[in-house]
Amino acid sequence: MLSRREQFFLELMKVPRMESKLRVLMFKIRFNTQVRYSFKLKEVMKRVTSLGNTTNQGTTTGKTTRN
Repeated sequence: MLSRREQFFLELMKVPRMESKLRVLMFKIRFNTQVRYSFKLKEVMKRVTSLGNTTNQGTTTGKTTRN
């Protein structure tokens, strides 16, 4: 009888292209972490938002907020 852990990994082995799927998942996690803590990206996004708000000023287009 296999342990629960062994059963889990046995089921994982049945998933097609599991290794490549796990690599993509790890890339996504690392990328999201880097983006979340990127000061430069936050500054760029603030400027883009500000530019968009200025461009849309006086129109019926919704105004975005800065966080």
